[in-house]
Amino acid sequence: MTKGDLLSVLHEFKEWLEITEDSKNSYSSYVSSLFVRVLEPRMADIKEIFSDNQVEPDTPLLAWIVDSARSEEELSSFSCLVENIISTEIANTRSGTSSLSIPAKTLSNYRSGFRRFINYLGVENSVVKKCEDIGFPKSEKKIEIPFNSDQFFSHRQMFNTFKSRLKTQDRFYSHIIFPVRLLSKLFNGKGKKEEYNLVLKNTIDSTKILICGEEKDVCFSSVSSLNINIGKENSCQVNVVDKGWKTVCTECYENGGGPKIRLLQPLSFMDLSLDHDTAMHNLLEEHCLDYPALKRLSDRIANHFNISGDYNQLRGYRDRICSEFYESVGFSENEIDNLYKEFVELSEKISLTIMERSENSRKNAS
Repeated sequence: MTKGDLLSVLHEFKEWLEITEDSKNSYSSYVSSLFVRVLEPRMADIKEIFSDNQVEPDTPLLAWIVDSARSEEELSSFSCLVENIISTEIANTRSGTSSLSIPAKTLSNYRSGFRRFINYLGVENSVVKKCEDIGFPKSEKKIEIPFNSDQFFSHRQMFNTFKSRLKTQDRFYSHIIFPVRLLSKLFNGKGKKEEYNLVLKNTIDSTKILICGEEKDVCFSSVSSLNINIGKENSCQVNVVDKGWKTVCTECYENGGGPKIRLLQPLSFMDLSLDHDTAMHNLLEEHCLDYPALKRLSDRIANHFNISGDYNQLRGYRDRICSEFYESVGFSENEIDNLYKEFVELSEKISLTIMERSENSRKNAS
């Protein structure tokens, strides 16, 4: 990847962000600075995550990471490792033991930018390894992350985060793909923005939350806020309208079995995953003939990039699908109408439940 390509990636990242222009520039700067100032010195450790760990001399780490061969699982592992690196450096900075001359506030900004960037790359609902399984870089010692207060999230904050996830979860299967980032561009640009956002809202509002000690779950629409309590035994509570605070549980799939129910114990909001009750693979791949417009779009994208056989190969083209393909291929009003109709049909079959991310990984791996 050349310097020009790298700048193109950051430009696409900024275009993807739905914030003010000044904020876009800030997030892009955070990502660039994080890679250069914090991660580049750890190249030898970071590259061990990836199956293709041969790095050409003078190749920037960011350019090497954003490579067509990167799998979602590898990017997820990388994301978790970076979270650990930043948390360690913040703790070391506060204790005066950090080797970096970077304020803790700046490191926190880097983390905010990185979380948006890794979400932009489509990591959110992929097979994610648990942080403890990935480990810290060999040059770092694992330490406890200090939390001075609980983490509080309003309904709007949670909704916006979940919406961002749903709008960026591109799916790639053998015979069909679900390029939701491309679909978002099509629907937003062709007069369907309000309808599209309403479909996303309905999906999020109906998301189930399991309540400890109660047989009946609650829907996200009835939750006004959420609190993550960090302590000897982490926990998560939701404030349910007219019912007060309730402790949240999660399905668990330990030892390949399940599901069982246990206390949900997140360290941050990123540990809360939107689990599909019926896997998207089952809804799409096994019933691809039920979505002829989406299948035709998949075929057009594959033909454009000269991909034949397994459409999983298109994972490496996700950014170019949203840029190069979108800009060079025309869509008729009828095509967009049919794609939107199928998107609505598929959304009506989607049922989500909030689950601890580590358990979602175990479920997907089983």
